[in-house]
Amino acid sequence: MTNEVDKFWQEVEKDLSRQAGFASLNPEEAQSEFEELPDTKLSNSEIDSIIGEVTSGQFTDWAPTPVASTGERR
Repeated sequence: MTNEVDKFWQEVEKDLSRQAGFASLNPEEAQSEFEELPDTKLSNSEIDSIIGEVTSGQFTDWAPTPVASTGERR
């Protein structure tokens, strides 16, 4: 009985998380989100910087550049 109750509440948690926008995307949802992203161009200096970091063989700290928000929450 406990196993059935646990499964029920896990499903409730999953549904509520998805409705609130906090659930992980399934592969199809993730692909759809990816395809909706706008194409962005990297400058030659950004490309050179990335290649230099990757080929250096050393760990570096990296802070992502914020993307302009559309104000839309998913």
